[in-house]
Amino acid sequence: MPAGRAGRLDLGSLAGGARSAGHLTRCATTPSQQPSDDKKPWVQVLSWKPRAFVYHHFLSDAEAAHIIKLAAPQASAASHPL
Repeated sequence: MPAGRAGRLDLGSLAGGARSAGHLTRCATTPSQQPSDDKKPWVQVLSWKPRAFVYHHFLSDAEAAHIIKLAAPQASAASHPL
């Protein structure tokens, strides 16, 4: 995929098949090939150089809420302006 082109990597399902972690089954490069809102994990390629990815649906809503709850006591406001 050319640099600067967004795309999608489908890592497949580890639960029901013989795929290994990192197994690439599909790479979509157009918005029409983006997944529906079915909450299946998928990786969006933002850039190859430098490598930048977005991991969609990496955690469930419950998992994310649990991590936020665990981190809240140690969290503090940013000390510098954005």
